[in-house]
Amino acid sequence: MGGKSIAMKQERVVVVSPQKSGTHLIQELMVRLGYGMSGDSRITPDIQPRFTAEDRATLRQFALSEQEQECYDRSSAHVRDALAWEAWLRVARSWQMRLGAPVENRYGTDIAQSMVSAYHSTKLMRMRFSETPPNICWVYHQFDVNTVDGLFLREWSDTQRPKIILNMRDPRDVMVSFVNYLCGHTGRGFGNFAVYQVMSRVLNKLDSFEDRLTYALEDINFPGHGDLRDLYWLFKHPYVCTVRFEELIGPKGGASREQQVNAIQRILTHLNISDDPEELAEKVYNPHAFTFHKGKAGSWRKYFTPRHLDLCEKRFGEVLDLFGYREEQEDWHGHSRDRRAVKRATLGSTRVGQAGIPPAR
Repeated sequence: MGGKSIAMKQERVVVVSPQKSGTHLIQELMVRLGYGMSGDSRITPDIQPRFTAEDRATLRQFALSEQEQECYDRSSAHVRDALAWEAWLRVARSWQMRLGAPVENRYGTDIAQSMVSAYHSTKLMRMRFSETPPNICWVYHQFDVNTVDGLFLREWSDTQRPKIILNMRDPRDVMVSFVNYLCGHTGRGFGNFAVYQVMSRVLNKLDSFEDRLTYALEDINFPGHGDLRDLYWLFKHPYVCTVRFEELIGPKGGASREQQVNAIQRILTHLNISDDPEELAEKVYNPHAFTFHKGKAGSWRKYFTPRHLDLCEKRFGEVLDLFGYREEQEDWHGHSRDRRAVKRATLGSTRVGQAGIPPAR
Protein backbone atom coordinates (compact mmCIF):
# COMPACT_ATOMS: atom_id res chain seq x y z
CA MET A 1 0.00 0.00 0.00
CA GLY A 2 1.35 3.38 -0.96
CA GLY A 3 0.26 6.94 -0.59
CA LYS A 4 0.92 9.83 1.74
CA SER A 5 -0.52 10.54 5.14
CA ILE A 6 -0.28 13.21 7.78
CA ALA A 7 -0.63 13.17 11.55
CA MET A 8 -4.28 14.25 11.52
CA LYS A 9 -5.39 11.71 8.91
CA GLN A 10 -8.56 9.93 9.95
CA GLU A 11 -7.59 6.49 11.25
CA ARG A 12 -10.84 4.68 10.52
CA VAL A 13 -13.08 5.12 7.50
CA VAL A 14 -16.34 3.45 6.51
CA VAL A 15 -17.25 3.49 2.82
CA VAL A 16 -20.84 2.62 1.95
CA SER A 17 -21.09 1.70 -1.71
CA PRO A 18 -24.03 -0.31 -3.08
CA GLN A 19 -23.16 -3.23 -5.32
CA LYS A 20 -22.19 -2.32 -8.89
CA SER A 21 -21.82 1.35 -7.95
CA GLY A 22 -18.13 1.53 -8.76
CA THR A 23 -16.79 0.34 -5.41
CA HIS A 24 -13.48 -0.48 -7.09
CA LEU A 25 -12.94 3.23 -7.85
CA ILE A 26 -13.12 4.38 -4.27
CA GLN A 27 -11.22 1.30 -3.08
CA GLU A 28 -8.36 2.18 -5.43
CA LEU A 29 -8.34 5.67 -3.96
CA MET A 30 -8.34 4.49 -0.35
CA VAL A 31 -5.46 2.08 -1.03
CA ARG A 32 -3.51 4.94 -2.61
CA LEU A 33 -4.12 6.92 0.58
CA GLY A 34 -2.49 4.17 2.62
CA TYR A 35 -5.48 2.37 4.10
CA GLY A 36 -5.78 -1.38 4.45
CA MET A 37 -9.12 -2.69 3.25
CA SER A 38 -11.81 -4.77 4.92
CA GLY A 39 -15.49 -5.54 4.37
CA ASP A 40 -17.71 -6.54 1.45
CA SER A 41 -15.47 -5.69 -1.49
CA ARG A 42 -12.91 -7.96 -3.12
CA ILE A 43 -9.88 -7.82 -0.77
CA THR A 44 -6.67 -9.23 -2.24
CA PRO A 45 -3.70 -10.04 0.04
CA ASP A 46 -1.72 -6.98 -1.06
CA ILE A 47 -4.36 -4.56 0.27
CA GLN A 48 -5.25 -6.36 3.50
CA PRO A 49 -4.55 -4.51 6.76
CA ARG A 50 -1.10 -4.66 8.36
CA PHE A 51 -0.91 -4.79 12.13
CA THR A 52 1.58 -3.49 14.67
CA ALA A 53 2.38 -5.34 17.89
CA GLU A 54 -0.03 -3.01 19.69
CA ASP A 55 -2.77 -3.80 17.16
CA ARG A 56 -2.23 -7.52 17.61
CA ALA A 57 -2.50 -7.16 21.37
CA THR A 58 -5.84 -5.37 20.98
CA LEU A 59 -7.12 -8.03 18.61
CA ARG A 60 -6.18 -10.78 21.04
CA GLN A 61 -7.81 -8.95 23.93
CA PHE A 62 -11.17 -8.73 22.21
CA ALA A 63 -11.31 -11.72 19.89
CA LEU A 64 -9.50 -14.64 21.54
CA SER A 65 -10.79 -16.69 24.45
CA GLU A 66 -8.71 -16.97 27.61
CA GLN A 67 -7.58 -20.43 26.56
CA GLU A 68 -6.52 -19.17 23.13
CA GLN A 69 -4.61 -16.28 24.69
CA GLU A 70 -2.74 -18.70 26.93
CA CYS A 71 -1.92 -20.77 23.85
CA TYR A 72 -0.69 -17.62 22.11
CA ASP A 73 1.69 -16.78 24.95
CA ARG A 74 3.47 -20.13 24.86
CA SER A 75 3.46 -20.77 21.09
CA SER A 76 5.93 -20.33 18.25
CA ALA A 77 5.92 -17.27 16.03
CA HIS A 78 4.10 -19.21 13.31
CA VAL A 79 1.26 -20.17 15.64
CA ARG A 80 1.09 -16.64 17.01
CA ASP A 81 0.72 -15.25 13.51
CA ALA A 82 -2.10 -17.70 12.81
CA LEU A 83 -3.91 -16.83 16.05
CA ALA A 84 -3.49 -13.10 15.44
CA TRP A 85 -4.99 -13.46 11.98
CA GLU A 86 -7.86 -15.53 13.33
CA ALA A 87 -8.50 -12.77 15.88
CA TRP A 88 -8.61 -10.21 13.08
CA LEU A 89 -11.05 -12.31 11.04
CA ARG A 90 -13.34 -12.54 14.06
CA VAL A 91 -13.20 -8.77 14.55
CA ALA A 92 -13.90 -8.12 10.87
CA ARG A 93 -16.79 -10.58 10.74
CA SER A 94 -18.28 -9.35 13.99
CA TRP A 95 -18.49 -5.86 12.51
CA GLN A 96 -20.11 -7.27 9.41
CA MET A 97 -22.84 -8.62 11.68
CA ARG A 98 -23.08 -5.50 13.80
CA LEU A 99 -23.36 -3.22 10.80
CA GLY A 100 -26.18 -5.25 9.28
CA ALA A 101 -24.55 -7.37 6.57
CA PRO A 102 -26.67 -10.44 5.61
CA VAL A 103 -24.07 -12.96 6.74
CA GLU A 104 -26.27 -16.07 6.56
CA ASN A 105 -27.32 -15.32 3.00
CA ARG A 106 -23.73 -14.63 2.02
CA TYR A 107 -21.74 -17.29 3.85
CA GLY A 108 -24.29 -19.96 4.84
CA THR A 109 -25.66 -20.92 8.25
CA ASP A 110 -22.61 -22.87 9.45
CA ILE A 111 -20.19 -19.98 9.04
CA ALA A 112 -22.74 -17.47 10.31
CA GLN A 113 -23.31 -19.53 13.47
CA SER A 114 -19.57 -19.84 14.06
CA MET A 115 -19.35 -16.06 13.76
CA VAL A 116 -22.11 -15.66 16.34
CA SER A 117 -20.43 -18.20 18.63
CA ALA A 118 -17.11 -16.35 18.51
CA TYR A 119 -18.96 -13.09 19.08
CA HIS A 120 -20.58 -14.33 22.29
CA SER A 121 -17.62 -16.33 23.65
CA THR A 122 -15.18 -13.39 23.54
CA LYS A 123 -15.31 -9.65 24.26
CA LEU A 124 -16.28 -8.66 20.74
CA MET A 125 -19.77 -7.50 21.68
CA ARG A 126 -18.19 -4.83 23.94
CA MET A 127 -15.77 -3.53 21.32
CA ARG A 128 -16.28 0.07 20.25
CA PHE A 129 -15.46 0.92 16.67
CA SER A 130 -12.79 3.31 17.92
CA GLU A 131 -11.04 0.27 19.40
CA THR A 132 -10.64 -1.47 16.05
CA PRO A 133 -7.13 -1.34 14.53
CA PRO A 134 -6.34 2.00 12.92
CA ASN A 135 -5.58 2.80 9.29
CA ILE A 136 -8.35 0.59 7.90
CA CYS A 137 -11.10 1.41 5.43
CA TRP A 138 -14.21 -0.72 5.93
CA VAL A 139 -16.36 -1.16 2.80
CA TYR A 140 -20.01 -2.17 3.01
CA HIS A 141 -22.66 -2.53 0.31
CA GLN A 142 -25.59 -2.15 2.72
CA PHE A 143 -26.01 0.19 5.68
CA ASP A 144 -29.64 0.23 6.77
CA VAL A 145 -30.06 2.52 9.77
CA ASN A 146 -32.59 0.07 11.23
CA THR A 147 -30.14 -2.84 11.29
CA VAL A 148 -26.85 -1.11 12.13
CA ASP A 149 -25.65 -1.70 15.70
CA GLY A 150 -27.06 0.96 18.04
CA LEU A 151 -23.79 1.32 19.95
CA PHE A 152 -22.04 2.16 16.69
CA LEU A 153 -24.69 4.75 15.79
CA ARG A 154 -24.39 6.41 19.20
CA GLU A 155 -20.60 6.47 19.04
CA TRP A 156 -20.67 7.94 15.54
CA SER A 157 -23.31 10.53 16.44
CA ASP A 158 -21.35 11.65 19.50
CA THR A 159 -17.85 11.74 17.98
CA GLN A 160 -18.29 11.99 14.19
CA ARG A 161 -15.95 9.00 14.07
CA PRO A 162 -15.42 6.97 11.99
CA LYS A 163 -15.65 9.15 8.93
CA ILE A 164 -18.26 7.81 6.52
CA ILE A 165 -18.20 8.15 2.73
CA LEU A 166 -21.24 7.31 0.60
CA ASN A 167 -20.55 6.31 -3.00
CA MET A 168 -23.54 5.97 -5.31
CA ARG A 169 -24.48 5.45 -8.96
CA ASP A 170 -27.47 5.96 -11.24
CA PRO A 171 -29.68 2.90 -10.52
CA ARG A 172 -30.40 2.50 -14.25
CA ASP A 173 -26.70 1.96 -14.88
CA VAL A 174 -26.54 -0.31 -11.83
CA MET A 175 -29.13 -2.61 -13.41
CA VAL A 176 -27.25 -2.76 -16.71
CA SER A 177 -24.01 -3.45 -14.90
CA PHE A 178 -25.58 -6.20 -12.78
CA VAL A 179 -26.95 -7.98 -15.84
CA ASN A 180 -23.56 -7.90 -17.54
CA TYR A 181 -21.83 -9.07 -14.38
CA LEU A 182 -24.22 -11.92 -13.60
CA CYS A 183 -24.09 -13.11 -17.20
CA GLY A 184 -20.36 -13.61 -16.75
CA HIS A 185 -19.16 -10.72 -18.88
CA THR A 186 -16.50 -9.73 -16.34
CA GLY A 187 -15.15 -13.29 -16.28
CA ARG A 188 -14.03 -13.09 -12.66
CA GLY A 189 -16.70 -15.00 -10.72
CA PHE A 190 -19.13 -13.84 -8.06
CA GLY A 191 -17.10 -13.85 -4.84
CA ASN A 192 -18.99 -15.11 -1.79
CA PHE A 193 -22.42 -13.80 -2.79
CA ALA A 194 -24.49 -16.97 -3.12
CA VAL A 195 -27.56 -15.16 -4.44
CA TYR A 196 -25.55 -14.12 -7.50
CA GLN A 197 -25.18 -17.74 -8.56
CA VAL A 198 -28.96 -18.15 -8.41
CA MET A 199 -29.68 -15.00 -10.40
CA SER A 200 -26.97 -15.81 -12.93
CA ARG A 201 -28.75 -19.02 -13.89
CA VAL A 202 -32.05 -17.20 -14.27
CA LEU A 203 -30.52 -14.58 -16.57
CA ASN A 204 -28.53 -17.00 -18.70
CA LYS A 205 -31.68 -18.99 -19.44
CA LEU A 206 -33.19 -15.96 -21.16
CA ASP A 207 -32.60 -15.39 -24.88
CA SER A 208 -31.44 -11.79 -25.13
CA PHE A 209 -29.94 -8.93 -23.17
CA GLU A 210 -33.25 -7.10 -23.55
CA ASP A 211 -35.11 -9.98 -21.89
CA ARG A 212 -32.52 -10.18 -19.12
CA LEU A 213 -32.75 -6.49 -18.39
CA THR A 214 -36.54 -6.73 -18.35
CA TYR A 215 -36.36 -9.51 -15.78
CA ALA A 216 -33.87 -7.55 -13.65
CA LEU A 217 -36.25 -4.60 -13.54
CA GLU A 218 -39.34 -6.73 -12.92
CA ASP A 219 -38.08 -8.91 -10.05
CA ILE A 220 -37.96 -6.97 -6.80
CA ASN A 221 -35.63 -9.65 -5.41
CA PHE A 222 -33.03 -8.93 -8.08
CA PRO A 223 -29.88 -7.41 -6.52
CA GLY A 224 -29.76 -3.65 -6.29
CA HIS A 225 -33.46 -2.85 -6.07
CA GLY A 226 -33.60 -1.41 -2.57
CA ASP A 227 -29.96 -0.60 -1.93
CA LEU A 228 -29.89 3.10 -2.70
CA ARG A 229 -33.32 3.89 -1.21
CA ASP A 230 -32.15 2.47 2.13
CA LEU A 231 -29.21 4.90 2.12
CA TYR A 232 -31.15 8.15 1.83
CA TRP A 233 -30.46 8.87 5.51
CA LEU A 234 -26.72 8.84 4.75
CA PHE A 235 -27.19 10.99 1.66
CA LYS A 236 -28.83 13.70 3.80
CA HIS A 237 -26.61 13.36 6.89
CA PRO A 238 -24.21 16.27 7.56
CA TYR A 239 -21.46 13.94 8.82
CA VAL A 240 -21.28 12.02 5.54
CA CYS A 241 -19.23 12.82 2.43
CA THR A 242 -21.13 11.80 -0.71
CA VAL A 243 -19.53 11.10 -4.08
CA ARG A 244 -20.88 9.61 -7.26
CA PHE A 245 -19.62 7.02 -9.72
CA GLU A 246 -20.36 9.60 -12.42
CA GLU A 247 -17.74 11.87 -10.87
CA LEU A 248 -15.07 9.36 -9.84
CA ILE A 249 -15.01 7.55 -13.18
CA GLY A 250 -13.33 10.55 -14.81
CA PRO A 251 -12.69 11.10 -18.52
CA LYS A 252 -12.00 7.43 -19.21
CA GLY A 253 -15.57 6.67 -18.15
CA GLY A 254 -17.34 9.57 -19.82
CA ALA A 255 -17.10 12.26 -17.11
CA SER A 256 -14.60 15.11 -16.86
CA ARG A 257 -11.28 15.41 -15.09
CA GLU A 258 -12.53 18.49 -13.21
CA GLN A 259 -15.47 16.57 -11.72
CA GLN A 260 -13.21 13.68 -10.80
CA VAL A 261 -10.63 15.91 -9.12
CA ASN A 262 -13.32 17.83 -7.22
CA ALA A 263 -14.82 14.60 -5.88
CA ILE A 264 -11.42 13.32 -4.76
CA GLN A 265 -10.69 16.65 -3.08
CA ARG A 266 -13.94 16.39 -1.10
CA ILE A 267 -12.83 12.99 0.17
CA LEU A 268 -9.37 14.28 1.08
CA THR A 269 -10.89 17.17 3.00
CA HIS A 270 -13.31 14.83 4.78
CA LEU A 271 -10.42 12.64 5.91
CA ASN A 272 -8.02 15.48 6.80
CA ILE A 273 -5.50 14.28 4.23
CA SER A 274 -3.20 16.60 2.33
CA ASP A 275 -2.46 15.03 -1.04
CA ASP A 276 -2.59 15.93 -4.71
CA PRO A 277 -6.05 15.14 -6.13
CA GLU A 278 -4.78 15.53 -9.68
CA GLU A 279 -2.15 12.86 -9.12
CA LEU A 280 -4.64 10.55 -7.42
CA ALA A 281 -7.14 11.00 -10.26
CA GLU A 282 -4.67 9.33 -12.59
CA LYS A 283 -4.78 6.14 -10.54
CA VAL A 284 -8.36 5.41 -9.49
CA TYR A 285 -9.58 4.01 -12.84
CA ASN A 286 -8.57 0.35 -12.85
CA PRO A 287 -9.94 -1.78 -15.73
CA HIS A 288 -8.45 -4.86 -14.05
CA ALA A 289 -10.72 -4.60 -10.99
CA PHE A 290 -12.55 -7.79 -9.99
CA THR A 291 -16.01 -6.89 -11.33
CA PHE A 292 -14.98 -4.35 -13.98
CA HIS A 293 -16.82 -4.54 -17.32
CA LYS A 294 -16.90 -1.26 -19.24
CA GLY A 295 -16.86 1.40 -16.51
CA LYS A 296 -18.98 3.99 -18.30
CA ALA A 297 -21.53 6.49 -17.02
CA GLY A 298 -24.93 6.67 -18.73
CA SER A 299 -24.70 3.30 -20.49
CA TRP A 300 -28.39 2.64 -19.76
CA ARG A 301 -29.26 4.89 -22.71
CA LYS A 302 -27.77 2.32 -25.05
CA TYR A 303 -29.90 -0.54 -23.73
CA PHE A 304 -33.18 0.77 -22.33
CA THR A 305 -36.33 0.30 -24.42
CA PRO A 306 -39.63 2.09 -23.74
CA ARG A 307 -40.68 -0.99 -21.75
CA HIS A 308 -37.55 -0.68 -19.60
CA LEU A 309 -38.27 2.99 -18.96
CA ASP A 310 -41.75 2.11 -17.69
CA LEU A 311 -40.39 -0.62 -15.42
CA CYS A 312 -37.67 1.68 -14.16
CA GLU A 313 -40.22 4.35 -13.32
CA LYS A 314 -42.13 1.85 -11.20
CA ARG A 315 -39.04 0.59 -9.40
CA PHE A 316 -36.80 3.64 -9.19
CA GLY A 317 -38.90 6.70 -9.91
CA GLU A 318 -38.72 7.96 -6.33
CA VAL A 319 -35.01 7.16 -6.08
CA LEU A 320 -34.23 9.09 -9.27
CA ASP A 321 -35.90 12.14 -7.72
CA LEU A 322 -34.43 11.81 -4.24
CA PHE A 323 -30.84 11.33 -5.35
CA GLY A 324 -30.84 13.79 -8.22
CA TYR A 325 -30.80 11.35 -11.13
CA ARG A 326 -34.06 12.48 -12.70
CA GLU A 327 -34.01 13.78 -16.22
CA GLU A 328 -36.65 13.96 -18.92
CA GLN A 329 -36.74 10.53 -20.48
CA GLU A 330 -37.38 10.51 -24.19
CA ASP A 331 -37.80 7.38 -26.18
CA TRP A 332 -36.02 6.67 -29.39
CA HIS A 333 -39.05 7.49 -31.54
CA GLY A 334 -38.97 11.22 -30.93
CA HIS A 335 -41.79 11.75 -28.43
CA SER A 336 -41.57 12.52 -24.74
CA ARG A 337 -41.67 9.63 -22.28
CA ASP A 338 -42.08 11.98 -19.34
CA ARG A 339 -45.85 11.48 -19.22
CA ARG A 340 -46.09 12.45 -15.57
CA ALA A 341 -44.44 15.81 -16.24
CA VAL A 342 -41.87 14.74 -13.72
CA LYS A 343 -40.17 17.56 -11.96
CA ARG A 344 -36.47 18.13 -12.22
CA ALA A 345 -34.61 17.16 -9.07
CA THR A 346 -33.98 20.15 -6.84
CA LEU A 347 -30.90 18.78 -5.12
CA GLY A 348 -28.61 21.11 -7.06
CA SER A 349 -28.17 22.94 -10.30
CA THR A 350 -24.74 21.96 -11.56
CA ARG A 351 -24.73 19.18 -14.15
CA VAL A 352 -22.25 16.37 -13.62
CA GLY A 353 -20.74 14.51 -16.56
CA GLN A 354 -23.10 13.21 -19.21
CA ALA A 355 -25.74 12.13 -16.74
CA GLY A 356 -27.15 15.59 -16.05
CA ILE A 357 -27.06 15.25 -12.26
CA PRO A 358 -26.24 17.67 -9.45
CA PRO A 359 -22.94 17.28 -7.65
CA ALA A 360 -22.81 15.31 -4.44
CA ARG A 361 -21.75 17.02 -1.28
